[in-house]
Amino acid sequence: MKLRDTLLSLIALVVISGQALSWSNHTLVSKQLLGSMPEVNSAGPVKVEALKSFLLANEGKLAEFLQLQETWMEENLWHYAPRPEGLTFTATGNSDDIRARFMRAI
Repeated sequence: MKLRDTLLSLIALVVISGQALSWSNHTLVSKQLLGSMPEVNSAGPVKVEALKSFLLANEGKLAEFLQLQETWMEENLWHYAPRPEGLTFTATGNSDDIRARFMRAI
């Protein structure tokens, strides 16, 4: 009985670990799939910028967007637990803590 349980546990671990490995290669598949989409393939280059710069430039829009997402989830997902108020992303214009505020919110 103990040997059977041990073998079943080992088999389960092997099966589950195979699924975990698929995550490490998801970018290879994603690049091929997204590259075949005309709207992605014909898109121009994207401006690369620091996260902090992006957050500062889009702070108000991000606050609105995250609130819209929160409202939608509360209204449409019966199992969704509402976000604690302390985690709300609020546009304050403060560049010193914008990354921390954003990370807490998401």
